[in-house]
Amino acid sequence: MNGLHDAGVLFRENCAAAERIHARLQTSIGRVAPLFPLDATRLEALDENATERIDALLKRFEQLEDIVDNRIHRGILLLERERLSEMSRRDVADRLEKLGAIASSDRWWEIAGARHRLVHEYPLDAERRAERLNGAFRAAIALMGHYVEVMQWARGRGHLL
Repeated sequence: MNGLHDAGVLFRENCAAAERIHARLQTSIGRVAPLFPLDATRLEALDENATERIDALLKRFEQLEDIVDNRIHRGILLLERERLSEMSRRDVADRLEKLGAIASSDRWWEIAGARHRLVHEYPLDAERRAERLNGAFRAAIALMGHYVEVMQWARGRGHLL
């Protein structure tokens, strides 16, 4: 085996894991869609069942964004024989846009920014929490489209069977 072959095997394994998360995220989006958009009043009135469904959506969104950013994007560039050692995450997204693997690196950064806010910001007031959740819901939908776009491109390049 060689390095490129090994990278291809690892890429396909990562894509299989991403596909499972993608399917679960799609389920979560369908389950919570009737709850959105949220405002402070609606957020405060959610029952435990609705809250758990939203929590599942957020976790699945975080997981898919992470695997796409850290495994799928980078895996594509490895298979395209790009030198990743000196590339930032932004550089990776910009390069993917130049290759035509993604339509817009700016759109990707909007998705990644929504995940970052979920993980690192903890608003106390209900209105700001509702805004954050509305943004995460929109970003989850955008992530679904981004994921499909990247996978189609990878298939077209022969990186997936």
